[in-house]
Amino acid sequence: GGGAQSFNGFYLSAKDTGNANGSYLVATSQPSGTSPVSGSMSNVSGSSGTIYITGSGVETGDDGSNPVKAYTRVTADSISTVILN
Repeated sequence: GGGAQSFNGFYLSAKDTGNANGSYLVATSQPSGTSPVSGSMSNVSGSSGTIYITGSGVETGDDGSNPVKAYTRVTADSISTVILN
């Protein structure tokens, strides 16, 4: 996934969905909220030109109760990160 302006077939491997520092997943919709994510190996389907890689850590986030959470928006020509908590 990732060629020809499409991330169709892109996925995170089992090694990339979680470790001692947190859990990670990839999706085609923009994440929100402070709830932690569980690692996911789902493939990106369709012809999405944008993916979101979301991670939640083991540290407490800005709200003082939920884990830290952020996502990175990836397109064919840009990348940006947003901290949700």
